Amino acid sequence: MGKKWGISPQVALWMQRAIMLPKTLYVSVVCWPMVSRAEAKNLLQSLQGSYLRAAVESVKNTPIEAMEVALCLTPLALAVI
Repeated sequence: MGKKWGISPQVALWMQRAIMLPKTLYVSVVCWPMVSRAEAKNLLQSLQGSYLRAAVESVKNTPIEAMEVALCLTPLALAVI
């Protein structure tokens, strides 16, 4: 993403809230017992982290938990449960 090309940070955050989160919660009806596994929690955190990094325009080593708190988002693993 750049200042003159690609999606803006607001659009990336909107995509996370309006597209990725509902799709993930819809799928979670089928596979919610799998979320208790550490691998699934890590995959969900990685998925949400990629959207948040695009929205905040942060570097790769920014903690995902800090971005979730700053943007008032619940972790995907908790939202699925």
